[in-house]
Formats: sequence, C-alpha cells, structure tokens
Amino acid sequence: MIWWRSNPNLVSEILLRLFLLGAFLAMEGRQGFFRTIRKEEAWLYGYPHQDSFITTTTLWMMVAIVRGRTFFLKKKIFVTNAILSFRSL
Repeated sequence: MIWWRSNPNLVSEILLRLFLLGAFLAMEGRQGFFRTIRKEEAWLYGYPHQDSFITTTTLWMMVAIVRGRTFFLKKKIFVTNAILSFRSL
C-alpha cells in the first residue's frame, strides 16, 4: 500500500514543514532590520522603567502548578473514562 494514500494530510504537513524550514533558512542569513526613531516619537520611549508586579520566580511557580494540575486532572479523566468504558463491556 502506498503510504500517502492512507494519510493524505501527512503529505500536506510534510510540504508545509519543508516550506517553513526553507523560509526560516532564507531569512536567517539576511541582515536585520534597523529602525530609526525620530524626534517627534522619542517621547514614547522616554518613560521610566517600572518594576514588575510579579517576580519571575513567582510566575514560573504559577506556570508549573497550573500545568501540573492540568496534567494530573487530564490523566485522572483518562483513567476514569477507561474504567467506565471497561465496565460497560
């Protein structure tokens, strides 16, 4: 059996990934864009720096806790569905 006939989405995904890889490699070697800030817009960048309300450590702790709870909740739902489907047999 020909592999691309069994999964036609695979061919389009491979072509899309090759296109994106080519676009990335083409842009990676080019020179970056340098923006010139004019005097009339310089006031936009003149405000003083403000400290963050949440520290980086606290932010990553929140990310880890929320992601961990989501993972275990999803695992619990999967196991519960598997048990319920086994009981219905």
